[in-house]
Amino acid sequence: MPKRKIRTRGIVAVLAVVGLVTLGVFFWPRERLLLERGKAITPLLHCDNQGFAMSYWWLSDHELLLSRYKDEPANRNGNGTWTLARHDLETHSETELKILSALLNKTDSDASDILLSPDGKYALWSAYADGFRAHCIALDGSEHKIWQLGKNEYRSCNWLADSRHWFNARVDPATNRTTSVDVCDREQPAQVTHLPLNALVPDGPDTCFSLTSAFALDGNRLISNSACHEEDTKKDEIVEVGLDKTVHLLKKTTVAMPSPGIINTALFSPQGDRIAWLLQTTYTPPFAKYLHRFLPMVKLQSRSVASVWVSRRDGTQMHEIGHIDVRNYNDPIYYSSFMPSGGQSGASALASPNILDTPEELSLRWMPDGKHLSFFLKDRLWKVAAD
Repeated sequence: MPKRKIRTRGIVAVLAVVGLVTLGVFFWPRERLLLERGKAITPLLHCDNQGFAMSYWWLSDHELLLSRYKDEPANRNGNGTWTLARHDLETHSETELKILSALLNKTDSDASDILLSPDGKYALWSAYADGFRAHCIALDGSEHKIWQLGKNEYRSCNWLADSRHWFNARVDPATNRTTSVDVCDREQPAQVTHLPLNALVPDGPDTCFSLTSAFALDGNRLISNSACHEEDTKKDEIVEVGLDKTVHLLKKTTVAMPSPGIINTALFSPQGDRIAWLLQTTYTPPFAKYLHRFLPMVKLQSRSVASVWVSRRDGTQMHEIGHIDVRNYNDPIYYSSFMPSGGQSGASALASPNILDTPEELSLRWMPDGKHLSFFLKDRLWKVAAD
C-alpha cells in the first residue's frame, strides 16, 4: 500500500510539472526581441570607398541625412574626413552635401556634434578656434553664418522649435553650472537675447539635466530628463522649462522605470507627446521565473540587454517595444577572445551581429511620423512600430 501511494504521488508530481510547462509554453507571452519585431529599411550602408556610416538624421519619412567617416585622407589635425549626404530611402541613392562636408572638416568637428533644425533645413554646431564659435549652415550650402561665443566659458547649443531661433548656454568652468542662456536669431545674427537662469532650474554637477540636450516644444519651452546615464535607477524626472525673460521651471514629473537599470537615452517624439526609453538592464525570461517558484532546482539565467520602451510624456502607458543582448564584460567569453584555445575562438563568438557592445550602438531615433522608431544594426537601418 505505501509503495502504491508513493508511486501515485510521483505520477501526480510528474503530471503537475508537465502541466506547468504546458501552460507556460502555450499561454506565457513570448520574449519581445527587437530584431523579430523590426524591419530592415536600407541595404548595407558600409562601403569601403565611401566610408563607415556613423550618424543619421531624419529629413522626412523617405530621406535621411547620413554621415560617413574615412580614416584617410586626414585633415590638418591628423583626423579622418567626414562626408555628409542625403540618402533617398526609395531609390537608396545618395547626394553628397559638399559644402557642408567641407565646412565640417575645416572646423575639425565631428558629425555627432551636428544639431539639425526641427524643419530639417539647417545644421548647427559649435567648434573651438581661438574661442567658441557657432556655425549655422543651410544643408544646400546657400547660407552660412558664424557667431563668436567667447573664449573662457564652455558653450553648447540647441534649437528652439521654430527653426529660426537657437540658444547657447554659458557654463562656468569653475562650478560646471549653467549661468545664463543667449537666444540667437538665425535671420538676424546681431540680435541676441540674454536670459539669466532661475535658481529653481535643475542644473550643475548634482543633476544630469541639460538644457542643450533638451527637446524643443512650441512656445519656447524645453523638456528633458534628468537621470544620469552611468547609474542604476528605478525612476527618472522629466523637467520642463520656459525661455521668457528668464530660464524658469515650468513642471517636474517623476516617471517610474519598468525595471532597475541605466537610462541610456530618453527621446521625445516629434510631436513631444511620447518618450522612447533606451534602458540597459537585466532580462530573466518570465517563464523561467514562473518555473523557479515551483521548482527551485530550475536555475535562473539573466542576460544584460538594451531594452526599448515607449510611454506617454507623463510616464503612463509604458510598454516594451523589444530588446537585444548587450555584451557582458564579466562573462568569461569576453576574456577568452584574447586567448582562443581551439574550436570557435572567443573573438568569433564576440563578433555576433545580434549582440551590442553598448546600447549607444543602436543610434535609436524617432521617425518623423511619430509612429515608428529607427535604429542601426548589422550595417543597416531598421524600423519598428512604437505601439
